[in-house]
Amino acid sequence: SSATMGIETVAAEPPTCWGTVKWYSGVKGFGFLTTEQVEGDIIFGAKDVPAHLQAHKLNGMVAAFDVTQADKGVRAQNLKLIITTQGSTALPEKWGTVKFFNPTKGFGFIVSNVTEGDVIFGAKDLPFEIQGAKLEGWEVGFDTTMTEKGIRATNLAFAIPDSSVSAAMPAGGARMQAAVTGAMAAPASDALMGTIASFNPMKGFGFVSCPALGGDAYFKGEHLFGMAPDQVRPGVAVQFEVHYIDGKPQGRNIRAVGGGNGGYQMGAVKRPAAVAWQSPDAKRAQMGVGMGAGMGAGMGAGMGA
Repeated sequence: SSATMGIETVAAEPPTCWGTVKWYSGVKGFGFLTTEQVEGDIIFGAKDVPAHLQAHKLNGMVAAFDVTQADKGVRAQNLKLIITTQGSTALPEKWGTVKFFNPTKGFGFIVSNVTEGDVIFGAKDLPFEIQGAKLEGWEVGFDTTMTEKGIRATNLAFAIPDSSVSAAMPAGGARMQAAVTGAMAAPASDALMGTIASFNPMKGFGFVSCPALGGDAYFKGEHLFGMAPDQVRPGVAVQFEVHYIDGKPQGRNIRAVGGGNGGYQMGAVKRPAAVAWQSPDAKRAQMGVGMGAGMGAGMGAGMGA
């Protein structure tokens, strides 16, 4: 254990299994987990779920748990529902407890039984939904990397505590709520789904609306992939990856759903393959080069004649 500012923090014991919620019904009061570590489905009860999540759709959420043999088969115990950074697919190897976190200063410490001393982590490494939350006492899975300043935590995976969302995150409960109602269930791939909210071709940026993020993600025109100009308009469905810059989500590799480099169908009209988006400055520069070359060739030909 470790003490911070007079508060005793005990390093949590790691779970023995990682998996996903295959199915859950709050009405029926039970659900099933799947994991590569145990053959067959693993049952759990509604009482194993934090009280503020028991009525929500949990299908697909990442879970960490232990198992025990029951009369009717394998049963989960010490179940923890997990929030991970979007796009993260590797499960962390270590487990501990957040000892201290200061969102204003942008860093915190994890205490763990498998590391020597405290492990630092940065606010920018947190999943978007819990940035700004009061994280002291939260259990967390993590990996480590060695930096010039010591051991640093990476690949953070936070166990949702058995407390209300409003108590954990008074200033941003909507994002946390989105995370635990199924909107932020573990994705099948790195891609998120959303719609174009706006795009300004002159300024070269726009926003993608995404329920899973609880808001919009900023993107630059250079991150549009294989989209024709008339596809980049409000309401168009897209897939995209999300990266966090200074704690804010930014869309990358944005593709129209159903679109691609080979063109796309709209009604009976076959559209040509889309070209890479160019900024206005790049277009003007390209036009200037073309015009200069054309004029130079024409003048040269005229003088030669």
